[in-house]
Amino acid sequence: RGGGRGGRGGASNMLAVRNIPIEMNSITHLNAHFARFGALQNIQINFEGDPSSALVTFSTPDEANAAFSTAEAVMNNRFIKVYWHMDKNNVKDKLNNSG
Repeated sequence: RGGGRGGRGGASNMLAVRNIPIEMNSITHLNAHFARFGALQNIQINFEGDPSSALVTFSTPDEANAAFSTAEAVMNNRFIKVYWHMDKNNVKDKLNNSG
């Protein structure tokens, strides 16, 4: 896992999930795992056209950080990886508002 609090994730509330076995890449499976960390706003499967990827959006960055920081394997599969995802529109807004 990369990043961390104040790292690449920063204030993002989105996590990109990669290397999900295709039979487990469903809203039902992802919701069952990630809902324990906080309120989910959205789950997008087949993220970026990849059948083994998903984008999970929490209601707050703290909830996303809890899911990102846990030592527990995602859906009991240590090959599934979680990365911070920064919404491109959010980045543009921050750049435009910074000066």
